Amino acid sequence: MVSMLKWWFIFFCSAAIVAAMTVFGTLGRLWELDVYKACFVTMTAYFSLSGLMGWLTWKSLQDSKLSFSGRAICLDADPMYGFRGIIGYAPDLMTQLGLIGTVIGFIMMMASFVVSADPAALQSASVHLTAAATVALANTLCGLCCSVLMKFQTLNLEVAAGDE
Repeated sequence: MVSMLKWWFIFFCSAAIVAAMTVFGTLGRLWELDVYKACFVTMTAYFSLSGLMGWLTWKSLQDSKLSFSGRAICLDADPMYGFRGIIGYAPDLMTQLGLIGTVIGFIMMMASFVVSADPAALQSASVHLTAAATVALANTLCGLCCSVLMKFQTLNLEVAAGDE
């Protein structure tokens, strides 16, 4: 039961962060700047895998209740229901998606360099350079935060499944 509450807490905190970003306009600004929407791909993957982690946590707790009630359960059955590979790879996936977004931001930065003596062109290039740097750093932050939160969920699931 405690593992399920921990999962709900992590999931609720994640949703609250996204809600706060929406209220303060950060998410809308990021939507405008991130041309390839890499940060949103990372967040979509995070919430999808987070739902899977919650289901697996709930399912592992249900199976432990069944085993205590005296029903026969196959002892060699996988408590992760064949999702071990996905569970182990999920935190790394979040980091890698964040790094892909970072590389996209750096490529956007390189594309915005202008060699010109015209002050207006330089000012325009500096605006694009700043926006591209924002995309790169936002994707890095998004990937790292999603990775850390996903790792917490992975550890919580392993405790719930009895794989300490």
